[in-house]
Amino acid sequence: MSTSTKWREIYNKIMSLPSLTPSDQVNEAIDSLRQQISQSNDDDLNKSDLTEQEIIQLRQRFSQSVYELEKFWAHKILNHSNHQLILEQFPQWDNYLKVMKREWNSIEIYAKEFLTKKVLIIGGGPIPLSAIILAQQYHICSVVMDIDEEATDLARKLVFALGLQNQITLIQSSGESFENYQEYSLIYVAALAGLVFEEKQKIFDTIKSQTTPGTFILTRSSHGTRQILYLPLDQRIQKQFETVMEIHPNDEVMNSIILLKTL
Repeated sequence: MSTSTKWREIYNKIMSLPSLTPSDQVNEAIDSLRQQISQSNDDDLNKSDLTEQEIIQLRQRFSQSVYELEKFWAHKILNHSNHQLILEQFPQWDNYLKVMKREWNSIEIYAKEFLTKKVLIIGGGPIPLSAIILAQQYHICSVVMDIDEEATDLARKLVFALGLQNQITLIQSSGESFENYQEYSLIYVAALAGLVFEEKQKIFDTIKSQTTPGTFILTRSSHGTRQILYLPLDQRIQKQFETVMEIHPNDEVMNSIILLKTL
């Protein structure tokens, strides 16, 4: 089967799903997408024959599947007597540990002076794993912002269930309308915060307009075929900041890591 045929088959399978609530059918379709990406070369994106609009549609469906998966597992964790045990069974737990370790190592090198300060995370979802791992593994307090009311409510309940309410604060807001960026010296921008360029640009424009020079921004991006899952950080945005460090993995971790600093 040709590369373009494989991509077309996966696209049709995912777009035809009647619901993205976790099920055997949904899990199989999303797993096939992840597997195809992990086995692809960077130039396979051009060989996929998917149009830009089709890639955006896949990215939106993937984002919704992530939300539904987190929502399903948030309820599962909350309904169990051992919250931490079930949290660590979440399918993306090990992946997040790897991503956070890479990010932490980068922050230790370039922004160590901010490790004792509260950080801001844009985009937490129903299970704010980045904040949870920062609190449990690295003893870092954070404020987590999410635009979705249901996600924020579930995340708040989960944080309380895990006993992390003194380390993690949840607020509902969009990244582009938030008005207190100046209070933070380290800001995380989730990969799914802004699914198209215009949305992502508004978030970064707002951050830039409010922060002082020297503020660090750690953003998750993508490269190669991983761009089908996550919008890459556009050069038009990146050139407005100093690029401190970039990591573009070729293993099972899908996210690139870019550390920026305001000028």
